[in-house]
Amino acid sequence: MTFDLGLLSEEARNRLQNRASELYEAHRQRIFVQTDRLMTWLMLVQWLFGIVAALWISPRTWLGAESSTHIHVYAAIFLGAAITSFPVYLAHRHPGEALTRHVIAAAQM
Repeated sequence: MTFDLGLLSEEARNRLQNRASELYEAHRQRIFVQTDRLMTWLMLVQWLFGIVAALWISPRTWLGAESSTHIHVYAAIFLGAAITSFPVYLAHRHPGEALTRHVIAAAQM
């Protein structure tokens, strides 16, 4: 079904365009929020995968006859937590905001 906007008055045309803009912005914001929430889960899964990979690939280091936990395991746990925590916090507290998307992108890099 097509609708000719030329048949409407200027006021009706403006109201229709404003309503369409409102609906578009609401839908766009909803997509931003959903994407931020999805990225929260991705960040957490990546962090856990990094820990598992460090434990699987090089769980122990040997210095002579002594064995200890490899530094990669500690880096995966603590550095991964440091990199993951702020984007997850922002996505939880401020979903849909531009700053949240930028911080998530930087953390992904």
